[in-house]
Amino acid sequence: MTISLMNFLNWIPEIGGCPMEQGEIWTAPFPYFDENGGLKYKHRPVLIISGDTMNNNGRDVIVCQISRFELKRVAALSPQLRKMVRVIKNDDLDPNTSRGLRNVSMIKPFKLFTIPKTKLRSGRYIGKLKEDVITELAEKTRGLF
Repeated sequence: MTISLMNFLNWIPEIGGCPMEQGEIWTAPFPYFDENGGLKYKHRPVLIISGDTMNNNGRDVIVCQISRFELKRVAALSPQLRKMVRVIKNDDLDPNTSRGLRNVSMIKPFKLFTIPKTKLRSGRYIGKLKEDVITELAEKTRGLF
């Protein structure tokens, strides 16, 4: 049986759906290891940090962890990582795209993972960071790469 390229491309499940953009915050299952070394997942907010070329053409996006801000958590980090943390509030979100954060939060751009877009779509869209915050995070994290 011969399948034309066009038929094959039409058969492939949709890559896109709603576009996802750098700077958007969604909830997703975030992996972590428990005290026994077992892999677990918590639903928590994540920030899309991958560029829009990847976001619009692939099945996955690169995200980083966002967690509730607690001073003791920041204080426990090394000085180098502490400099990368960005505390965010609802004022840091674009008011035209935001449903709002539940708490004052902190972005940890050194806690990265790749996740299928389908996992984000099954979560909750929270909003998009303002452009100046996205630029600031990009500058803070250059040393990671």
